[in-house]
Amino acid sequence: MADAILMGEPMALFHADEEGALEDVSRFTRSLAGAEVNVGIGLRRLGHEVTYITKLGMDPFGKYIFRALEREGIGREFITFDKERQSGLVMKSRVNSGDPVLEYYRKNSAATYLTPADVEHVDFNGVRV
Repeated sequence: MADAILMGEPMALFHADEEGALEDVSRFTRSLAGAEVNVGIGLRRLGHEVTYITKLGMDPFGKYIFRALEREGIGREFITFDKERQSGLVMKSRVNSGDPVLEYYRKNSAATYLTPADVEHVDFNGVRV
């Protein structure tokens, strides 16, 4: 059993490869984003067993997120795919100073449709966090 079970919305992050307004940037690099994902990756790198609960779209970004979590060693047994909705996305500007601009595309994403039924079958016995 996992030491920690996290639940949230992982997203595909597109961060700008050059400075400037997002509408003017021509190249982005894709990576993984999400507060709970970041916590999970940190815990995993400290040697803890981590499992994630979420819903992903059955789209290229959902498949990317699923594989990225696997590469990080995060359990995916409680991740389901939604054929009707998309996975969440976020775009991040590159800045030399100050805070970057973040644009989220998550309205009606698969993860926003998580319900209590999605966790009813999860056995939390022995889970520390």
